Amino acid sequence: MSESPPLRFLPAAADELRRAIAQAGGIEVFAIGTVDASARVSEVEVHARGNQHAVPSLFQRVRPGQAVIHNHPSGVLEASEADMLLAARYGESGVGVVIVDNDLTRDLWVVEPLRPRERPIDPDELERFFQHDLPPAVPGYEPREGQLALATAVAERLGHGGVLVAEAGTGTGKSLAYLVPAVLWATANEDRVVVSTFTRALQDQLVGQDIPVLRRAGLQFEWAAVKGRQNYLCRRKLAAATDELPSPAAQEPAAAGQGSGLSEARLLEELGAWIKASSEGTRSDLPFPVPQESWERVESDRNQTLSVRCPHFETCFYYEARRRAAGAHLVVVNHSLLLADLAIKAETGGRGILPSFSRVILDEAHHLEDAATAAGTTRVSATTVQRALAPMLGSRRRKGVLGRIESRWAGAVSPLDAQARQALSERVAVVDHLARQLRAEAPAWLEDLAHSVGLDGQPLLLDSHAEPRLRDGAPDEDPEQEPAPAAWHEPALLLAERSSAVARAMGSLEKLFDEVQLDPRQVQPILELRRARLRLAGQAASARAALEQHQDFCRWAAPDGRHSRAVLCRAPVDVGPFLTRALYESSRGLVLTSATLAVRNSFSFLLARLGLDAWAAGPDAPALEQRRWASPFDFGQQVLLCLPRDLPPPDQPGHLDAAAELLVRSLEITRGGAFVLCTSYRQVDALADRIDAALGHELAVLRQREASRTRLLQRFRDDPDSVLVGTDSFWEGVNIKGDALRLVAIPRLPFGVPSEPITRARHARMRAQGLDPFRVDSLPRAVLRLRQGFGRLIRASSDRGAVLLLDRRLHDRWYGRQFLAALPPATRAVGPRRVVLARLERFFHGDPKGSP
Repeated sequence: MSESPPLRFLPAAADELRRAIAQAGGIEVFAIGTVDASARVSEVEVHARGNQHAVPSLFQRVRPGQAVIHNHPSGVLEASEADMLLAARYGESGVGVVIVDNDLTRDLWVVEPLRPRERPIDPDELERFFQHDLPPAVPGYEPREGQLALATAVAERLGHGGVLVAEAGTGTGKSLAYLVPAVLWATANEDRVVVSTFTRALQDQLVGQDIPVLRRAGLQFEWAAVKGRQNYLCRRKLAAATDELPSPAAQEPAAAGQGSGLSEARLLEELGAWIKASSEGTRSDLPFPVPQESWERVESDRNQTLSVRCPHFETCFYYEARRRAAGAHLVVVNHSLLLADLAIKAETGGRGILPSFSRVILDEAHHLEDAATAAGTTRVSATTVQRALAPMLGSRRRKGVLGRIESRWAGAVSPLDAQARQALSERVAVVDHLARQLRAEAPAWLEDLAHSVGLDGQPLLLDSHAEPRLRDGAPDEDPEQEPAPAAWHEPALLLAERSSAVARAMGSLEKLFDEVQLDPRQVQPILELRRARLRLAGQAASARAALEQHQDFCRWAAPDGRHSRAVLCRAPVDVGPFLTRALYESSRGLVLTSATLAVRNSFSFLLARLGLDAWAAGPDAPALEQRRWASPFDFGQQVLLCLPRDLPPPDQPGHLDAAAELLVRSLEITRGGAFVLCTSYRQVDALADRIDAALGHELAVLRQREASRTRLLQRFRDDPDSVLVGTDSFWEGVNIKGDALRLVAIPRLPFGVPSEPITRARHARMRAQGLDPFRVDSLPRAVLRLRQGFGRLIRASSDRGAVLLLDRRLHDRWYGRQFLAALPPATRAVGPRRVVLARLERFFHGDPKGSP
């Protein structure tokens, strides 16, 4: 007897489909498979259970080169007449058709998919689009220097592989320069390109402005914007929460004190009405606020999904977003979601959050290190532990998960046998006892940890190789002594062990239902039990990892809000190894771009921080291209750079008073229309108070934290005489064109805080390597930050305004020249305050030609 040919599925893809078939109860399931270069299915996306709508639905989504896969529950792998009709329909479009058995031990390829060779982008087609197709779609479109050159470089990397690091100054038209070749390559090859941003503002711009422009210009393509799963509402969980509502007399406002006055019943009713009209079902689309505790009861969650067994599978908001992404040429995400997807795929080799892709464009790439650091950071806190336990134990007005499990399945009417019912009651009691004990003791342990390390309101590095605090680039004479690790081990170990114990007890309870087929409408308590178990197990694993000192990670204790307890944190010192394994080695075409990537006309700082330099030096690394395109704006005519020399240095008490006085006089000249970009909230409040006291009767003074970022920006745009005083989030990602923004004032150079734990650990490593952390890290970061702040002012060729820098170190310190050399070539006003103010007055009111 001849052996069957090997299964043409990668193990992870086979496991995914096998699991989906089992979850569907063994009935027929339809999926779309990605076929790799070795003609094997490398990834599957389940789209429907077997029904009359499955074939038409798939035909609208599948692309040439992919395969439609379905199982024969009978195990007989012979193509029926219906299968042959299916094969004929798909085969004409270059789509393969595959039949498998339920256990995925055998497969029958009825039709092989088309395997086209990759097509690079035609340079003439690219040029034709920018010169002839794009201008009519953009009112007032002007050809931009560098835009076509950048688009050509992006097309080269997408088509031929390798990495492009590209800085494109403000006004280059960067987003269209990478979107156009991305769409042309993806549609020509029936593949997809992932575009990732750091800020929500840029993602909204791509989705709301740039992609519609490409459509108006005649490009035909599919696109999808994908968010993290927790952003999507789960229809099944909403129905379960509604069914489990307490009696009307027991109802209370949802998550009282968290911003919603609606009762829980009314909130769920409002959500039920909203989903009938919502196309995406995401939290950001809600027209009313939902407290976090209430949202968690209805959010989509990978630990609480029934997948194809869910009665709402084919109308699920999250799975519909996945299906759109699987059929899209362009997928727009943020760095956090992209890195989470890459981490899952790198660790498991299986299915991630996003469909497979090999081409990536990272805009706002100067934030990639921060995003990768955040992705690798773990935090252990009493708040997280208590949030995991809260649904288990319930409250005075709502029965907890444990109570619901016992009342539903411990009685005579239960799918469990008598022995299992007895075990259920016993295990519920054990979990209840341990969970209540952990909920009570976790805050005390983390308070003990805070006391043991002497936590005094500021994050404290726990590793013994910490770098001493810096003062303007130089170490203090008397570096603080870090506590011995043993001082905080005991409370951390207690938390890890007790969390593990509760998680094991939950697992023992959950195991009773392993062989029980529960009605999908009844299963929610078990899924909530699973989520709590996984959350606690994750906290235990993070606490254990933090107990071990490792040269590639740093550990610190951070204050837990207003409480006197600690949050135990751990983060990677170097993100290069992770990015190399997860991103660089898996991408056949990679673009990193931003308006600010270079320092001293070099990308060395960025390449080193991201590990790109080490990876590119390897023997098998593809080409690494580095390009810069300057802004096309005429900064000499459009901007006056004001550099007063006679203010006190920022570390002297008189600096704030002098800066506030000069700001007030400058605002009197500009009549508002100003951003004041600060480096701390204390500075925000101090300057906003003084400006408001002097000019509040004439100008609206807006300050960060008094409203949301979106609301503040809208108020600023609506009032041309307003002043916005803000910090971090206003230094970048803000695009205000026209006369609304006439002045950008920066009171202090934007050096980072050298005492931040991750910064201190990285600086310690640099010192061990014989490097000066100030020169190779602190200074380059501050230079890039200043360039970002400067870039808020001029967003169009018709914009005009002034930048006011109030830090005397620009003139007195050796590094001041590096800051000034990094800025665009604006006309400068340098001298005493009175000279600078006089020049500012002439710039705005004294020169009819409008030149500086």
